[in-house]
Amino acid sequence: MKSSSVAIAFLFSICLAVLSACGGGGDLTGREISGDELERALRSVVENDLAIMVLPQENLGEEFANLETDEDSGFVDNQEAADGTIDPDDTASDLEQAGRINGYELSYTDTSLSALEAGEGVVQVATDVNLFRDVGAASDFLAKEADDHQRFEGKEIGPSLILEEVETFAVDGLGDEAIGLRARASLGGAKLYLTSVSFRLDRLVGGAWLFRADDASVNSQVEAIAWALEERIKDVLLGDIGEVPVPQAEEEEASPTSTPTPVPPAPGQMHCCPEPGKWSIASWSGQNAMPIEEARAFCPHPVDAAYRIDPDTQAWKQYFDG
Repeated sequence: MKSSSVAIAFLFSICLAVLSACGGGGDLTGREISGDELERALRSVVENDLAIMVLPQENLGEEFANLETDEDSGFVDNQEAADGTIDPDDTASDLEQAGRINGYELSYTDTSLSALEAGEGVVQVATDVNLFRDVGAASDFLAKEADDHQRFEGKEIGPSLILEEVETFAVDGLGDEAIGLRARASLGGAKLYLTSVSFRLDRLVGGAWLFRADDASVNSQVEAIAWALEERIKDVLLGDIGEVPVPQAEEEEASPTSTPTPVPPAPGQMHCCPEPGKWSIASWSGQNAMPIEEARAFCPHPVDAAYRIDPDTQAWKQYFDG
């Protein structure tokens, strides 16, 4: 059983390692979003946003309703990301120098491993979002990981774990660049199958992947999850989704007979924060009655003065630093 769990971890490394490029920049949200509006939102994105962008279980589909939240879900720093790439020589310093800032992964798993034992069914489904310093850093990272993956096809990527075959498929219109991947690996006599779709949206890299114990064709299913992930990312960036809570496996295990009270990853966020020396119309999504002196701390650059409209009196209120 333990060797099966190790195999799952290694195949997730494969998924993260094959984020290469093709495709366009369509908008699946069904609304008109100006390039300037999205660009401003992307400039002000902060690490806590990543925890809200990944897809909750109810957004994945009924087939995955009985899976358990994986205990390894959460923020993925550069050390953890380096440990998860397919290149054993990657280090946290390498990823930091390459411009990776942080990431967040949320996965749901068949903890009983019954699918692996039966040789059919879902083993795990997951989404993740990674934040980079800029567009160039994100694209360079994707190209490097794609090249690394090609080098390891047909080789042993873990103890007795062989990456036997990989094929890619086109995903048109998703993000700024996107690609689909199918991979087969073997662990002794067991076969493991991965289908993933990864995409870049400006300096964010998102991914959706589905692990199965059989070779069922699920390209379109994983594409749909990736499209839903892109839509959610945009909704978070534009302030349409605030602090959507993500349940943690520890809480569910502690109270198996009751519905856990989810804990949001952050009290809220500021959208469209001003650049240094400039002003902007910013908005807060999160806890009600958050004092401005605390809310402004969520902006990436210092905010020296702020004005707001009191919702009850409709009068202007002002705040000055110090």
